[in-house]
Amino acid sequence: MRRFILTCILALMSLGALASAAAADLAKAEAAMAAGRVDEAIVMLEAYRPVTRAESLRRLWALGIGLGKQGRHDAAIVPLAQLVALEPREPEFRLELAAALMRAGQTERARYQLELVKASGLTPASQAKVQRVIDTLAKPKIVQGYLSFAFVPQSNASKRTSLQSVALNGFAFNLAPQSRAQAGKGIELGFGAAVVPELTETLRGRIGVDVFGRKFDVAGLDESLLRGNLALLHYGAGGRSARAEVFVSRRWLGRSVYSDTRGVQLGYGAALGEAMRANLNGGIERTEYTGAGYGVTLRQAQVEVLRAVSPQLVLRGKARLEQRSSSNAQAAGRAQGVTLGGRYSFHGGLRVGLDLSYDRDRFAGVHPLFGVRRQDHLVAAEVELTHQDWSYRGFAPVLTIGLERQRSNVPINSYRNVSASIGITRSF
Repeated sequence: MRRFILTCILALMSLGALASAAAADLAKAEAAMAAGRVDEAIVMLEAYRPVTRAESLRRLWALGIGLGKQGRHDAAIVPLAQLVALEPREPEFRLELAAALMRAGQTERARYQLELVKASGLTPASQAKVQRVIDTLAKPKIVQGYLSFAFVPQSNASKRTSLQSVALNGFAFNLAPQSRAQAGKGIELGFGAAVVPELTETLRGRIGVDVFGRKFDVAGLDESLLRGNLALLHYGAGGRSARAEVFVSRRWLGRSVYSDTRGVQLGYGAALGEAMRANLNGGIERTEYTGAGYGVTLRQAQVEVLRAVSPQLVLRGKARLEQRSSSNAQAAGRAQGVTLGGRYSFHGGLRVGLDLSYDRDRFAGVHPLFGVRRQDHLVAAEVELTHQDWSYRGFAPVLTIGLERQRSNVPINSYRNVSASIGITRSF
């Protein structure tokens, strides 16, 4: 028994000696960094294996700072992002990550981190400084763009009823298979580019084009969209921004032109205090449906409020109103909707977003078969999963899962759908 106890004591002493030696190695690396021997410090830090959580934090911090001093800003993002994932409430870590992202040209990610750090209890002077940086980042680059790709399986890709028959005037009519719900798998590809010249210190112009395409293994669901726009963008102090845009677009179903749209959109956004922002948007657009012989004029307004409750949690709420006028009463009507949701960043880097929405749509005309004015009620939930450490050459993976349930007083317009989107996206 005494021999066993002695062996345990010796083992513990050995572990303590190893831990002390490891801590000394970390201190040497930090001293080399402080003395300006950055290359030497980086080699030591990359070889170092931390024993405690505190040592892990010290190593990641020193490594992120050192890689930044070497000008390797993309590489510096990795340890700094890991640091924020381990200690999401520490503002200094998040500020350094935002600085590395800015140096690497990833301004949208940097702006997101700075918005979160505003909820960290900074001093008024620090809050003002962070807001000034956010205002600067809000101004877009002269040339910008994005690229996205996603695999999109759905349980009801056409969003049609699952009923096999409907009753009309006491008679039952069977629905053709292609008129009922069908599962489908598809791919989506999106691309956009814009030139944003500076007109004055606070005013920018914008000329942009967007291309979107979707292809399914279910007949009749392939679609593509081409959109062009001209806009004026104003950026004021304190997070204020305004936008005025005119646009035109064309939509194809399969290889046939389905519709042409032109319109005007207006937007205004402002910070409400240190951790809240409101965005107002409105617009009017006219869509002509090729071959259908009618068009629809859409007027809409939307308000959105976002609040950073903490550096980990952002809540959001949105409400919208829509009014449609048309010579075709079946297309005219009104709609209202509300969305509540948020995003939470877990320790370790996982980010989860959740949105719950309800929409009510009422149509002006009487349905020719069912003899009622159509009313739809749509309830939806969407979960989005991302990870701040998962990125390759600027491409970030995104997983989205959605649930939809629409109930209508016209039975063939009721449906359920479960969808997923597994994709990657990059802004440049």
